[in-house]
Amino acid sequence: EMSVGGFDPAGYLDSVMAKLQPYMRANDVLTFHWYPGQGSLTDWANALDAKSRGQEVWLTETGDNTCSDTEQRNWIDYIVNTFDYGSAAHHWTKVFIYYLWDAYTNCAANLVRTDGSNRPAYVDYRNRATGQSLQLVPVNLLSAAGDFVSAERGGGGEVNATRSAAGAWETFDLLDMNGGLLRDGDPVALQTSGGLYLQADQGGNGPMAAIGFAPGAWETFTLVDVDRPGGLVRYGDRIALRSSLGYFVSAELGGGGAMTVTRTTVGSWETFRMTGRK
Repeated sequence: EMSVGGFDPAGYLDSVMAKLQPYMRANDVLTFHWYPGQGSLTDWANALDAKSRGQEVWLTETGDNTCSDTEQRNWIDYIVNTFDYGSAAHHWTKVFIYYLWDAYTNCAANLVRTDGSNRPAYVDYRNRATGQSLQLVPVNLLSAAGDFVSAERGGGGEVNATRSAAGAWETFDLLDMNGGLLRDGDPVALQTSGGLYLQADQGGNGPMAAIGFAPGAWETFTLVDVDRPGGLVRYGDRIALRSSLGYFVSAELGGGGAMTVTRTTVGSWETFRMTGRK
């Protein structure tokens, strides 16, 4: 296991591998650590692969220590893309993002917050690791009365339809759970700016809350496109969301108050205009 740094991976590895090779056994694994600022990850990955002489290679520490969810996600994507697209290295078998959870802080290299909720980078990492390229699409939901749906304080409690403008609390990352293009009838989850998921408690017939830690059954909704039945969903379409037990999400009185998951049919209170940035 080795750390790296600098911009001459070939020269560094020539020296290290010359000393290691006499002691290497067939089942030994070469591992190293790489973080932003330590030269080009592609150069290091390719150089280590070239010097491995067939040994299995792991990247056992990597990631980004940042309070910015966007910056952290960008680095995770860059790291995984290096091995998916930017490197011909064929001996690489494992990549470990350091680190998963910290009991004391929500703002470091950890991918999971102290309360168990996921930062957006965790979703990206999990999906890429399991072969699911689930796109995170930013959306806003506008009620029939013209109020935006809001996860109060970015998540952790109530969901209301009370805002006249869309900010962070009113913007959700939509996950198309079956991947591909977003279509009428697809299962979706909605993640708040705080990393929690909109949830129909017990699967429906009660209030909506923004307290889900992961997109399970209670956090998964069937997207119904009112304007394009059976077609592709587009920004500007009117949609409805059906819970796992068949109840529709509703803005009581069409907006101006609480969000519930209690209706069995789609009316104006259960219809939302899906907007966002393209």
